Amino acid sequence: MTYKRTSARKKIPDKFPSAFQNQLAVDQKAVEEFLKDILSSLKSPPRFLGALFYGALSGGKRLRPFLFLQAVRTLGGNDVSALPVAGALELVHCYSLIHDDLPSMDNAKLRRGIATSHIKFDEATALLAGNALFTLATEVLARASFIPKIQVMLIGRLMRASGAEGMMAGQYLDLMGEKNAFSLEEITHMQALKTGALIEAALLMACDLVEASREEREALSTYGRCLGLAFQIRDDLLDHKNMPHLTGKDGGHDTQKSTFVSLLGVDEASDECDRLIQKALKSLDIFGDKAHLFQQAAHFIVERKH
Repeated sequence: MTYKRTSARKKIPDKFPSAFQNQLAVDQKAVEEFLKDILSSLKSPPRFLGALFYGALSGGKRLRPFLFLQAVRTLGGNDVSALPVAGALELVHCYSLIHDDLPSMDNAKLRRGIATSHIKFDEATALLAGNALFTLATEVLARASFIPKIQVMLIGRLMRASGAEGMMAGQYLDLMGEKNAFSLEEITHMQALKTGALIEAALLMACDLVEASREEREALSTYGRCLGLAFQIRDDLLDHKNMPHLTGKDGGHDTQKSTFVSLLGVDEASDECDRLIQKALKSLDIFGDKAHLFQQAAHFIVERKH
């Protein structure tokens, strides 16, 4: 498959502009329709298939697919042809949420305003459903019609970001945070793996697909790293407030863990979130006016309610 390469408002508007909202909604719909088609084609036991649909299609912002698709568009690629990558990213993200909610992890009862998968079904089914979504992500990429060199690069990057050097390592360190007091440096490293790795990978996979320049890769990598950490700090702040009617999750799971909020306090954590967002925005200068939706996405991160 060949990609044809086809420049930011520097002021972030006070509210989420319709351009961002509209594009996010378009990408949500496209990714969800793609996932429905993929899941509907599976020959799985009906109840297990129901658990897969429940884990993958019960709400969500689809932020990682949006970031990936927007990076493809910004770099001049074909976002429709790139949809399998967006779907694979979301499958990995959904798997991680199912597992993160399990009794052996956060033991959460609520996700996206509804019962978590192990509450809706049972723990074993949720565990297997998460595993199935994770492996399905690789299958989706393996079936996609990209040239072999790009295909191998995409699969490798997604697996690294979600495996023993990425998200899974971050989740392990997060669990260890219940037993050990972490320094700010250690928390930053842990969250860069748990939350930031997949967000950064989404942007770099777009660079792989469209064969971006070194400068474009560095800019999007910086944006992704900073955005991922800011996203996690915002999550810590929301969890600290413990307001499930706003967040869609039962909060308070991190009260026994070292977090940005427990180390820095609410005000300093908020300031650090803002600092990271400003650094993320600065990295976009290379793209000029083409970066406006990335800017608005960053604004959404710091203002979101859940």
